[in-house]
Amino acid sequence: MIRPGVRLAALALLGLSSSVAAAPAPIRLCWIGPLSGPLAKAGEESLLGVRGAAEEYGDARPVEVMPFDDKGDPKVAEGLLQDAQKGKFLAVVAMQTGTTVGPLAARARRGPLPLPLVGSAPPPNPTVDPSDPVFFVGGWPVDQALNFCSYLAIHSDKSG
Repeated sequence: MIRPGVRLAALALLGLSSSVAAAPAPIRLCWIGPLSGPLAKAGEESLLGVRGAAEEYGDARPVEVMPFDDKGDPKVAEGLLQDAQKGKFLAVVAMQTGTTVGPLAARARRGPLPLPLVGSAPPPNPTVDPSDPVFFVGGWPVDQALNFCSYLAIHSDKSG
């Protein structure tokens, strides 16, 4: 006969193991951007933003952000994206620059992963095609110009 205390302990362990087994697998995101070189500060801010968003979403399902330094070099960025496309990532987030955006967009359009671009340079040949894995979430030049004008208007002592 199994004692009640042993039975409760066994049930507790089974419940714990089933809840651990039922925990969802983490979402793995690859982040590519400059973490060294002249644009390192912008890259660090971008990575901080992606990690902050991952932490906020992490209550629903854990999110892992794996950062990779492209040094602002287009060939390095393209190679990192190619490697990420072979890995087990759900998506790649790129903090692209004017020099890396072209190779990144071209490589992404030949691969299986979505590529949200979060830098300041829009991709070449933007499209609204839902099957295009490349999409730009940064401000377009017109948005940046409007924001700058608003900033000047707010901080100016002159009207208009």
